[in-house]
Amino acid sequence: MTGNTAAMEAKERVAIRLGRLGGGMTKLDFTYKIELGFGISRGAVKHFVERRLNEVIEVSIYFQRLVPLEEYREADGVALAHDLLWMAPSGKKRVERLAEIVEKSRAMRELTETLPWFETMMVIAVRGNESVKGWSRPLLLVAVQNHEKGVLRILKEMAFAVTGMKAAVDAYRVASGAEHEKDTEFDPITELTISKLIEMFPESVPGILIQTSAILNNLNSGLPFPMSTYISLLVLIMTTGFVSATLSYDYDTDPKKRAFNPEFYGYVPHDSRKRAALFFTMILMPADQVFIHGILVVILGSIARSYALYYLVGNMLLCFIYKAG
Repeated sequence: MTGNTAAMEAKERVAIRLGRLGGGMTKLDFTYKIELGFGISRGAVKHFVERRLNEVIEVSIYFQRLVPLEEYREADGVALAHDLLWMAPSGKKRVERLAEIVEKSRAMRELTETLPWFETMMVIAVRGNESVKGWSRPLLLVAVQNHEKGVLRILKEMAFAVTGMKAAVDAYRVASGAEHEKDTEFDPITELTISKLIEMFPESVPGILIQTSAILNNLNSGLPFPMSTYISLLVLIMTTGFVSATLSYDYDTDPKKRAFNPEFYGYVPHDSRKRAALFFTMILMPADQVFIHGILVVILGSIARSYALYYLVGNMLLCFIYKAG
């Protein structure tokens, strides 16, 4: 308890029952009965129940790891997979979880002793899956853009993408006024735009939703959250706003586009101070919109996923109707 909160009386009963199933198998029933009484917040109840559920899962994992390899069945394989993924959302965490399972699971120890290469294969599988997802989109863009330029050109551009230099190279080409090369699908500014859209929609925006959801859930539960989490969310929101601002800025300051359609392009002023002030507001506006919409989507999604979907579809329809009008 914290502050002036009064002490509350609660009751907790635990029952464990072992039953014989035959064939050398035993069924374990693990039951909790919790009586928290009245006057306890929903957040405190949720926190208490989740803690007890985690204990039940840990007990289940403990007994599952005692099963020898020769007695493994299909259900044991499913349980082992869940054990590997439990509390391991990233590739790094899954590798750490795999090392723990190999050390403590009787079946996994027997398997790795029999097949020494098995653990190495599993490490690459659980860690490599995450990296493939991250690189697949920019590498696909490189392949589409340069498929008629030959293997050496594709490999060169892929090297830029893998080393993290792709955005800088594309920005340099746009800033230096590079022309649309023959046998490529897009001109430099279009390629840079697609790269930035890849950064925003499949990567930055989902990251904002995930972090916002985690923060709101913890606040609702009354649990503390480290300040670094809020700083991480702020940085992600501002970088998303920056990427969005550079998209509009690059198109508007392109001399060819200003000469082709001066009535549409040219809102960015020539004065350096005014440009800086405009660019700063161009960062804040999309950052603000992404944050507000992210909170709304998370709140609606916590009620029902369909509400969040209706909101997004309705928002886009209104945008298209306005643009068409």
